[in-house]
This record gives sequence, C-alpha cells and structure tokens, in this order.
Amino acid sequence: MESPGLVLLVLKLMIAVNGLTGYAVPGDPPRVEFMPHDVLEGAACGGPCNVQGWYGGSRTIYLDDRLNPEASLQDRGILVHELVHYMQEMGGAFGSAPSCERWLEREREAYDVQRRWMLANRRNGSAMRLARLSRLHIDCEA
Repeated sequence: MESPGLVLLVLKLMIAVNGLTGYAVPGDPPRVEFMPHDVLEGAACGGPCNVQGWYGGSRTIYLDDRLNPEASLQDRGILVHELVHYMQEMGGAFGSAPSCERWLEREREAYDVQRRWMLANRRNGSAMRLARLSRLHIDCEA
C-alpha cells in the first residue's frame, strides 16, 4: 500500500510535469509499486538491463525497491520521468508514430522533463546524475 506521503508526492509531481509539458493532470493518479530489481528487469526488459523505473501502459508505475522518492531528489527524478510517460499515455501523445519512433520521442521528452525538473529542484552545489538519451543509439530502420 502506498504511503500518504507518496500519494501526495505523486500529485505534486504531476502538477510539475503539467507545468513543464502542458499535459493535463489526470483525475486518476497512477499507483506506485516497488519491486525487486530483478523482477523489474524482467517486467521492463525481459532480462538484465539498467532499469530503475517502468511505466508499462497500465495505471501503475513500477520502481526499483531500492529507490526512495520521498527522501531522495535523484529518486524523485526517476519518478518524474515515469510520470511523464503516464501523462503521455493518458493524454494520447505520440499515438500515430510507428512504434520505434514513438518510443524514442517519448523517451526524449521524458528525459528532457526529468533533466529540467532536476535542474530546477537541485540544491545549490549538489551533484546530479542525469541519464542522457543521446548516448542511446537506436536505429529504427534496422
């Protein structure tokens, strides 16, 4: 069961995502479930991968159970990324593009929003690790 603090955090972060994207805040927020890393890898990637969070198109966001978005800015950034995907889905964004191109555009936007949110919310002088989709080389034609 989600803690009241996590539910409130999700609502606040959806409002922040709305401000960064213009996506409407859905009336029904997603559930957040934590799971062991190996189970998350199997669900998101079908095997070993570097996944920390995953939104698979339902009303649930899955996070690695080692994360604590209520206490960690870095972990909140991962939740922001997954909330972007949730709000993309609820808003019907990227619905007509072929699947590989759609996936890339969704990821680009989610990483961009995560980066901007983290930059706006970091503490002065704090170090941040930001994933960069530009390092991910995917050829949708292959």
